[in-house]
Amino acid sequence: MSDYAIGDVQGCFEALQRLLSHIHFNEHSDRLWFVGDLVNRGPDSLAVLRFIKNLPLKPRITLGNHDLHLLSRLFCSHSSKINDDDTLEGVLCAPDAAELGHWLRKQSILFHDPALNIVICHAGIAPIWDLTQAKTYASELEQMLASDNHAIFLSSMYGNIPNHWVPDLSGMERLRIICKRSRRGGSWPRRPRRCRAGRAF
Repeated sequence: MSDYAIGDVQGCFEALQRLLSHIHFNEHSDRLWFVGDLVNRGPDSLAVLRFIKNLPLKPRITLGNHDLHLLSRLFCSHSSKINDDDTLEGVLCAPDAAELGHWLRKQSILFHDPALNIVICHAGIAPIWDLTQAKTYASELEQMLASDNHAIFLSSMYGNIPNHWVPDLSGMERLRIICKRSRRGGSWPRRPRRCRAGRAF
């Protein structure tokens, strides 16, 4: 069994398949670790989500800013941020859109495997936090996204207030800054420049 970490698939299903062929990936014995941004910008986010969701060996997944953006489009009737260069319509109009969205929102923000001594999250851990803090704060956000109140957070996810971390923040302001620090060290969203299927390690 081999483990492969792949970042920023961004809806590039064919490129992902070429990568997996290049590394001779065996879906029954090898595990994939996806380090955020499964969707958007590329031409086939729907195929990417369906493929990853149906892998026989459950993959490790951490969410990126584009994944969270998709969730806001799926679960908020009036999404506050719709970008002209989004390529999410295939997912939004799919008959299994809600099923995919509910599966996606229950994925990790940060994943730590002590046995392998590996931590994955999208774009790194904010330097103001140690690993214990990062795991604790990521867990708070994961619990909100997995809860019945996920749409409340997603509808208020965007914004620049607060613009710095204070440990005694509470409510949506606390979750918003945790999200920002977890995704871009405090400066996301940043638009990717090209479609690519990450790297395998």
